[in-house]
Amino acid sequence: SQSNVSYANVIAPIISARCNISTCHGNSGTQSNLTTYESVKQRASDIKARTASGNMPKQPKPGGSLTADEIRLIACWVD
Repeated sequence: SQSNVSYANVIAPIISARCNISTCHGNSGTQSNLTTYESVKQRASDIKARTASGNMPKQPKPGGSLTADEIRLIACWVD
């Protein structure tokens, strides 16, 4: 249930480990920066769509691929 998916306890650690790496969404370059709650919230629907399609995270990246469970948790949080 979505009430069990907290941004701070569940989503932020996933984003931090898989997305907020210097070569991706953790920099202030051309990629959208996802280092704050507000930036993640603003792009939540796009993040849900791109993680579900396998378009994010792009591979190979040091953070590795999202697991099916991580993708489900992100979708649940967005919904």
